[in-house]
Amino acid sequence: MKVDSVKSASLFQVTSDGGLKRILGREKPDNKKSSLEDVFADKSRTSKAGVKALLNEIKLRQEVNLHLLNNIENDISEQNSQLMELENLRYLSSFDLLEGRDKKSARLKENILELEREKRREYLECWKDLMFLRKYLQISLRDYWNHARKRDVLCGNED
Repeated sequence: MKVDSVKSASLFQVTSDGGLKRILGREKPDNKKSSLEDVFADKSRTSKAGVKALLNEIKLRQEVNLHLLNNIENDISEQNSQLMELENLRYLSSFDLLEGRDKKSARLKENILELEREKRREYLECWKDLMFLRKYLQISLRDYWNHARKRDVLCGNED
């Protein structure tokens, strides 16, 4: 079973007016700037680079989450298959083998429970990591907008 929860719930859907796409695609150097305009343009480019880096970190964390959850799901499936095989052996085995089968069955059930706990921990860790990254993304976006607004005021590009 593949886990697609991250893909189906995109963190940053770009709005029809361009949203993040417009921010990340902007900023072509203008050689007719004053030194003060250059300072704000540099700060704006630095903030934009920070936004891009944070978006990449968020994407990477989501990919790691998917990979880990898929591996856990595969392990759970494997354990469940082994457990079903043991259940099928119940009717084919002699009485002497039942004791060993019951111990192995209990161990497999415990492994499945531990894998489920691990899956829940991964969900929680991913959520914490993404909340942390989103917080810094919000700060970076605010810085970018502030620098871009100051630059636009200096350049006379105010809307």
